[in-house]
Amino acid sequence: MSTFLLQFQYVNILRSSEDIDQCAEKFLEVAGGGLVNEDASALRQDVPQFSLKKDFNDVKFYADPIKITRVNVSISNGDGYGESAIAGKKYKIWIDKADKKNGMPAPISILVPQGHESIKTPKVVGIGSL
Repeated sequence: MSTFLLQFQYVNILRSSEDIDQCAEKFLEVAGGGLVNEDASALRQDVPQFSLKKDFNDVKFYADPIKITRVNVSISNGDGYGESAIAGKKYKIWIDKADKKNGMPAPISILVPQGHESIKTPKVVGIGSL
């Protein structure tokens, strides 16, 4: 899956979920790095109640369809813990608000893993800024 498609998928998960529990269940499929536990079998305990909940509640303020305002690219030496730790190219993708009076664009971070034994697809590694 392309890096930018993953960002659209994350926003779609936020918009289409009926509640935060369903959102967390769907989000686990695309989450990675420090957002998941060491074996990536579950979100870290604080993710649904804080950063995911913030994005779930605030996604309504963002343009639909989403509008990317800028992309920052860097190299991450590592994100996460244990078997779920990944390193590679990190994209911080900023999306715009529907109405500028509601504030500045906010980022979603996606990491494309390089050299990981089992994680081969891009993962959302930074949320909670929407």
